[in-house]
Amino acid sequence: MSNGSFGQAAPSSGGGGGTFSDDVDRLFSAAEVREGGLAGARDDLDWNTLDESVWRTLKRDVDRVASNTLLVLNPMRVARDPTRPMREWDLWGPLVFVLLLGVCLSHGDGDDASTVFSVVFATVAFGAVALTMNVLLLGGHIIFLQAISLLGYCLVPLNVAVFLMFISENVVWRTLLVCGAVAWSSWASVPFVSAAVPAARRALAVYPVILFLISLGVLAAVSA
Repeated sequence: MSNGSFGQAAPSSGGGGGTFSDDVDRLFSAAEVREGGLAGARDDLDWNTLDESVWRTLKRDVDRVASNTLLVLNPMRVARDPTRPMREWDLWGPLVFVLLLGVCLSHGDGDDASTVFSVVFATVAFGAVALTMNVLLLGGHIIFLQAISLLGYCLVPLNVAVFLMFISENVVWRTLLVCGAVAWSSWASVPFVSAAVPAARRALAVYPVILFLISLGVLAAVSA
């Protein structure tokens, strides 16, 4: 699946980021979807995937998913180096984590299983659109696929919490797990979202992401 650089070249705090039509054009701008990370970071590699082996392509994708997952599980790595956002985004990891969350939350719900599964996917899709439009309107720099990647990876702590919920049905246990997972996911999302917008507007960009994670946390607490 497509991959590229996340959270680079955020505009300065001055200026509104152009007209609304310009923002909409940038929403799915193919020119923003680039292969690789920082310019020149991997000049020694041959990025012509048509000439490389299948195993090399799979290994690169697996390494990228593992690297982005570790960034979410250990946000301190980003906190120690604010210039290192999720540079290489992808869609494989988010697809797996959204599928896992949907399957786990719909497990054992009987007739409502398909509804819960659909709600998870619809919530992530709506959240990605809202995040993209919000960042663009704040004068930031992001595309729709990057937003999906960000939200998908930030579901990792919530997936872990849902798995741990199967240990016990105690309400206190479930509440603590959900609160911890939402807090962890929110903490992990802050550096990535902040890198995409001017410094003066970071709070406005992060706030909708936290609401998105809280809504999925409530759904997890009710459905798991």
